[in-house]
This record gives sequence, structure tokens and C-alpha cells, in this order.
Amino acid sequence: MRAAASPAAVSGRQARPPLAPPHLFRRLLVVSLCCCCCCFQDLRSEAQTLPQQEVDALKQIAGKLKIPPTLWDFRLDPCTGWSPWSRTKYIVSNLTCDCNTTSDACHVVGMQAPSSPPLHSHTCIDPAHGAEPDGDAAGGVRQPHFPGSDVGAHFEISGLSFIFNSTLLDLTRNYINGSIPAAAWASLPLVNVSLMGNRLSGPIPEAIGNITTLQWLTLEDNMLQGSLPRSLGNLTSLTRLLLDANNFTGELPETLGNLKNLTDLYAAILFHFRIDGNDISGKIPSFIGNWTKLTRFDMQGTALEGPFPSALSLLQNLIELRVTDLKKSDGGFPPIKDMPKMRHLVLRNCSISGQIPRYLGTMPRLRILYGSSN
Repeated sequence: MRAAASPAAVSGRQARPPLAPPHLFRRLLVVSLCCCCCCFQDLRSEAQTLPQQEVDALKQIAGKLKIPPTLWDFRLDPCTGWSPWSRTKYIVSNLTCDCNTTSDACHVVGMQAPSSPPLHSHTCIDPAHGAEPDGDAAGGVRQPHFPGSDVGAHFEISGLSFIFNSTLLDLTRNYINGSIPAAAWASLPLVNVSLMGNRLSGPIPEAIGNITTLQWLTLEDNMLQGSLPRSLGNLTSLTRLLLDANNFTGELPETLGNLKNLTDLYAAILFHFRIDGNDISGKIPSFIGNWTKLTRFDMQGTALEGPFPSALSLLQNLIELRVTDLKKSDGGFPPIKDMPKMRHLVLRNCSISGQIPRYLGTMPRLRILYGSSN
């Protein structure tokens, strides 16, 4: 005689095991949370931190520039707790740290204090100048306003020298007054220094030539004055030198001919020599022929005199050449026949006479030719 089939068998379903009591789930949850807390505590205890001396220096910088805690939050460790990039609509901030796994210590090696986004993000293109600012602030660049941006107090940037082993120092558009403390920075392995769009005054100090690791030096849109120091010629690793929109006077020192690495590093950004808007005088020097890697050369609104030297023809990597307001020209066209990469050619008010060279029509990449007032 057969045994009666169970209800589960009758329905074709497999019987489920009985559910665990509710209190068992609560105990498992508590145990899991405790394990997680212990793990996080271990990770926190092993986290590499920034030495207090450097934290204090950053606090001093934040106080001077009135950097809001939404960008630099000192409740967190700057190296391990801050986001590598802080960005709002008008403000960009970055802190770069080098953390040693053996010593469990971090050090600041690069700093970009809060500044506006790159220039190209809020400008329109003008064929003569490359970019036309959409504001009327100092240096022709619209200055963003974040809390304290108009602080106007002298910021002792020289104080960074004993704190940071920096390769990057970017204090772009921060309304900083005073002079360039190059002597205090000579011992730093600086590679990129950008002081663009501040209120720095005085001459470029001779000591700038002691920072021989420099590859980028951006000093445009300040109130710097005087003649350019001969020591700039010591910076033979420079690929980018921007000096425009200041009040420099005198002739270009012949030592600039030593800067043979002024070049184009990658296609998206052109690194170049620019002295627009300064009262630089004298003839266009023939040593520019040493800058054979140069991709962009700007000499607009200066007091330089012609004629164009024949050595200009050696700059066969030029993509952009902008020369305006040239004094005492002989009327000759610049020797650019052997520059197949040329895209933008601006020769406004250069007293050029005669016929336009036929070879311009065979330059395959030429897009802009601007030659008014000749």
C-alpha cells in the first residue's frame, strides 16, 4: 500500500527550508557592520598624511587668498582627503602630492591656487590676436570673482620655498601683488611656473636664471617692467615663454638665442615665445634663427624695428606668426617660403610693400592671412 503524497509533491513544487528567525538576521548585520568599521579604522590608521608644517603653509595661503572651505577643506588631510581637482563654474583648484609608501608621509609637489578656467574656455577667436577677451579686467581677461578674489594684500609667495619640493606652481589670476621672489625659489626643482593675470610689479629678477629646471614660464598680464634679464638665457630647458601684456622696455637680450628648446610639445597646445604689448625696441634680432623648434611667434604692439631678418626662414616648424606695428621696415615680405606648416599669418601695420608672394597660394595649411594697414 502506497503512502499518501505530500502537498508539495502533489503541487510539483520542492519544499523550502524553514526561514531563519528574525533575530539571527539582526545579529549577522551587527557583526558585518563591526567588521567594516574595523577595516576602515585600519585603513585610516595606515593612511599617508601631509606633515603639519605643510598643512599650516596651505592654511596661510588659503587665508591670504581667501580660498573657501568648499575648495580647501582642512577638516580633511589635503593629500588623502581632498579631491585631486576642485572645479566650479569659474574656479579651478588643484593640489598634487607625492606620497612615500615606506615613510607613510606625503609632500606637496604641485599647487594650482583657485583661478579661472583656461582662457580658451571663454574667449572668441580674432584673426589678428588669436583670442579676444570678453571682459575689461586687468590684462584684458575677465577676472572671476570668488570670495576674497579682490583681497589686494601682498601675498608672500616666497614663503613657499622652505615648504614645498614643487615642480608646479600655478597662481594664475589671483590678484597677487609684489615682486617675483626668484631668489627664494632657486633651490626648488620647478618645471612650470605660471603667475599670469596678477598684479606683480618690478623687473624680472636676474635670479630667475638660477631655476634651470624651468620648462614653462608664464608671466603675462601683470605690471612687470624694466629690461629683460640676460639670465633668461640660462633657462635652456624652456619650451614656453610668455611675457606679453607687461611694461617691459629695452632690447631683447642676445642670450635669448640660447633658448633652443622653445617648441611644440603636443598638437593640442602650442608652446611658444610671446612678447606682445611691451615697449621692446631695437631690430628683430637674428638670433631668433636658433629657435628652430618654435611653433608660434608673437610680436604684436611692440616698438621693434624691421626688416625681417633672413634667419626667420630657419623657423620651418612655425604654425603661427603674428607681427604687428613694425617700425622702420624696408617693405620686404618675411621669408616664410619654407614653412609648410604655417596656418595663421598676421602681418598688420608692418609697412610691407610690393606684391604678395605667389608661393602663399601653394602653402597647403595656410588658413588665415591678415595683412591690413600695409
